[in-house]
Amino acid sequence: MNNVEIRNISDKENKITLFIPTNTNSRVLFHPKHKVNFIEQIDHNGLKESLKSNSSGLKVHYEHQDVINIAKNIKVREIEGKGFEFDIELNEGTEELRNKVKEKELQVSFGFNAIKDRWKKTTKNLYERLVEKLDVFELSLVSSPAYSQSYAEIRSLDEMLKTEKRVKAEAYLYIVKAKANKRWVISIWDKVNQL
Repeated sequence: MNNVEIRNISDKENKITLFIPTNTNSRVLFHPKHKVNFIEQIDHNGLKESLKSNSSGLKVHYEHQDVINIAKNIKVREIEGKGFEFDIELNEGTEELRNKVKEKELQVSFGFNAIKDRWKKTTKNLYERLVEKLDVFELSLVSSPAYSQSYAEIRSLDEMLKTEKRVKAEAYLYIVKAKANKRWVISIWDKVNQL
């Protein structure tokens, strides 16, 4: 379920950002008790309420193994309508996990108890599940998450600046197109090169 980013200020720091998307479909999952395939969505407001009441109680595990909490200092940020980011610091002794994140071998999942959900049959062999209210109790670095939007990456400052420049250029082109519809003439290339 989501994205992982490492920030390294010094060799001793292991800061990672995890991302859990909301209001988006999971991969096709299997319910072992009822023996059915289903696609799941987590309601944004449902996750938001869960995090308000329990963010300090969250643990971070590897592959959902709750033997050891592998991180500390969890800070939550809402990405309006899209999901939540979690800034965490890996505990000492987790260098192998950090390297797996760096090599893009790990993504993010999360453990929860569904308090309120709705099921709908879409085809003979597939159901949809909307989790409206939940109790999230863990984040986990995993190799196979439920949400395909999940990815792990390390972002360098150069990559961030290139992305920022591209986003500014796309925004500028959008404005230019909007103004062109009003018959305004603007030199696109000069403006993009100034960004």
